[in-house]
Amino acid sequence: MNLKVPLQLFFSLLLLMGGQTAKATDSIDAITSLNYINPYSSGSYSLGWSFTVNQGVTVTALGFFDYNAWLGLGGALNGSHEVGIFNSQGILLTSATVQVTDPLSNLFNWTTSFTPVSLYKDQTYYIEAVTGTDLYTYSSVITTAPWMTFLTNNYNSTIPTNQLLFPDSSVGPTYDAAFIGPNFAGVPEPASLALLGIGLAGLGLGQRKNRQA
Repeated sequence: MNLKVPLQLFFSLLLLMGGQTAKATDSIDAITSLNYINPYSSGSYSLGWSFTVNQGVTVTALGFFDYNAWLGLGGALNGSHEVGIFNSQGILLTSATVQVTDPLSNLFNWTTSFTPVSLYKDQTYYIEAVTGTDLYTYSSVITTAPWMTFLTNNYNSTIPTNQLLFPDSSVGPTYDAAFIGPNFAGVPEPASLALLGIGLAGLGLGQRKNRQA
């Protein structure tokens, strides 16, 4: 049996899937809009919010809120910010540093300088950011992506801190809000599954042709 063509197709499929999840145009912001902004800062925190996903999601970008952009000043963070996602066991799944020069979109500066990571259905996760000297919002009425459920605000009680830390404290979902802070963008699972299905069908077709040869 000649498997050369199917194997080439398989590895091409893997590359295609990697490219698909990395495309910004396919990503959806987890927090899609902020309808009320209450700026706040009293030292550098490690803070954010917890959430579940109702379908698999691949995280493709991490962001930090730019208060100056909300003021209409064109975006001007005071400094860089580490942003990361933890699982419920406190394991840091991925992190990256949002730089002042990173692109601004939807009131957040975004970075894609990390390896995309998968989040799994019905699991609880925590997205945290180090606030530094930039303002974050304490009470923002938010709209979220349809594949995500916001759970609660949270933070680490080590204050001040310049480290990304797993949260040990929570204040509950004040005004249906999140500590912003951090955001992420992701690609829902079906896009990847569709590509996988096409690829597997191609593999099967190639194998059948080889058997007939």
